[in-house]
Amino acid sequence: MADDEDNAPVEVEKGTSDAEFEKQLADRTAAVTKARNTSNTVAALKASLENPPLGCKKEEIRKKSAELVVNVLTSVKAADIKKHVDGLDDSQLDLLMKYIYRGFETSPADGGNLLTWHAAVLEKAGNGSIVRAIADRKTV
Repeated sequence: MADDEDNAPVEVEKGTSDAEFEKQLADRTAAVTKARNTSNTVAALKASLENPPLGCKKEEIRKKSAELVVNVLTSVKAADIKKHVDGLDDSQLDLLMKYIYRGFETSPADGGNLLTWHAAVLEKAGNGSIVRAIADRKTV
């Protein structure tokens, strides 16, 4: 019986179809754009972190999601980064750390800015955030 449990399919969160992930990305993009148009980068950051495409098989969706988050991160002034990080809870910080690492991969030109974000998240969330971001199988 234990073997049956071990071989049971892993349930992925609600919204697992590619179409649903695409809709969630479009909704997040619209929310981020609206927040950025009102110069509310705190709301833009929180909106960009909602409904991440964890478990999505389509690389293009994950790439666009990462680009959305990195664009928000790079639009924040360095002096305001701590204020933005302080407004996030632990799960958002872990997710943000995943996106920072993804940003290093996809946007090397933004590495300096991403390092500043990395330091701020590390200061608030601790080393565990790095471990959780790297060890989690569900990538962004």
